[in-house]
Amino acid sequence: MKPELTAEYLASQGLNETFPQRFWAKVDIRGLNECWPWIGATGEKGHGHIWTGIGKVQINAHRAAWILTRGPIHDGLRCLHNCPVRHNPACCNLTHLKLGTLSDNAMDSLAQGTHYFSNCERLFRGERHGMAKLSQAQVDYIRKNYTATHGQLAGFARRFNVSITSVWRVAHQLSWTG
Repeated sequence: MKPELTAEYLASQGLNETFPQRFWAKVDIRGLNECWPWIGATGEKGHGHIWTGIGKVQINAHRAAWILTRGPIHDGLRCLHNCPVRHNPACCNLTHLKLGTLSDNAMDSLAQGTHYFSNCERLFRGERHGMAKLSQAQVDYIRKNYTATHGQLAGFARRFNVSITSVWRVAHQLSWTG
């Protein structure tokens, strides 16, 4: 149900009376199924943000779109993107937004490959990863010479000073996937 944008409602959401006009002036409204990109300021993760007009407070653009059109966002819930084509943190299309918990947001991020840790894994793979104990040459050696004979995993583990499990995961390409 669309809220009535009275001064009282806006104030209850921490927004001043000019907020709706300032907000919609920075949204590029396209077709119903297309993303509506925020054309104002964005943060480093691509989310649009705008000053509320009350104090020195900013709000994410997609969250503001929800509050202005669908009503308050209750404690414990977040406004999440659900863009059909690709993850688009600048999108303000109401049909691409949903409410969910922090856990829902994390699961969505993992599924889309946009989670912070997923990005770190892409940047710091192999020897560049801060927890790496093997070099690429050692990984290549294990994979080339692993034959699944008795005691071989333990031998590699002793030789490279890592656990048997680590050697098994490298040999079966479950770690160091490149």
